[in-house]
Amino acid sequence: MAAATGIFQWNDKTCVALAARGTYNLNDKEEKMEDQIVLAKVRQQASRVQFKSLLAAIPLTLIALALPIYL
Repeated sequence: MAAATGIFQWNDKTCVALAARGTYNLNDKEEKMEDQIVLAKVRQQASRVQFKSLLAAIPLTLIALALPIYL
């Protein structure tokens, strides 16, 4: 799930950790998001990233667990 989260964060240009803290990072400086509407949208996008990661991790884990049975 961690690998999938990294891939989806990169693809969606969303950092889950920064969204959870309510900050953004521009020019190597972390700043607080003041606009609550933007913060809500970023947190919603971060939630989607985590959900997609979970959906990707479930079948991949099942495949990894099934491989030793067939080899």
